[in-house]
Amino acid sequence: TYRALYPTLHHMAQAMAEFGRPGWLPRFPALRIDDAGLAGQVRAVQGAIGAGAAPIERESRWLALLTTLVQRYGSDRLTLPAAGAEPRAVARARAYIEAHYAERVTLAALAADVGLSPFHLVRVFRRAAGVPPHVYLDSVRIRHAQHMLAAGTPLAEVAYATGFSSQSHFTSRFRQIIGVTPGAFRGGMSG
Repeated sequence: TYRALYPTLHHMAQAMAEFGRPGWLPRFPALRIDDAGLAGQVRAVQGAIGAGAAPIERESRWLALLTTLVQRYGSDRLTLPAAGAEPRAVARARAYIEAHYAERVTLAALAADVGLSPFHLVRVFRRAAGVPPHVYLDSVRIRHAQHMLAAGTPLAEVAYATGFSSQSHFTSRFRQIIGVTPGAFRGGMSG
C-alpha cells in the first residue's frame, strides 16, 4: 500500500515558527530520504488518522513529524530552542483537559487557552507530565470510562460520553491503557 502525506504551506510555516523563523519556508535538497525514525513518525501519523484518533493526537504527531523533517533534512540545519519549564501553562492545560475531556479537544484550542504555540505546549507538557497532552487526555477519558463501566453504563454510551470517536476506538484505547477490553473490565468488576 502506498500512502502519502502532503503538508501545506500553512503547515510548514507553523512548524517553522517553532524554530523561531515565522514566515520562512525550508528547502529540502534531497529528493529521497531513508530514515527509519522519520518513517515511523509517518506511520504514526497515518495510524492516528486511520484509527480515528482524537484531533489532539493527530495534530501532535503531525507537528512532531514536520519539525523532525525540517530539523534533519532542511537545507538550513535548525535546532529547536530548549523547552523551558512552564508550570502554570501545564497546570492550566491539565485543568482544560479535565474539564473538556468529553469534547473534541484540539491541540490548537488547548494551546490557545494556555497561551503557548501548539508544538511548544506539547514539549513543555511532556517534560512536566512525562507524556504528551493526547496521552494525558486518553488517560483522563479512560479513568472516567472505568467509573461509568462500573456503574453499568452501556459500552457505546461510555465511548461517546468520554469523547471517543467510536466504540471501536474506545475499546482499542481502553485495552492499550488498562490491558483488557471494557467488557472484560466490567466482567471483572462483577466477579
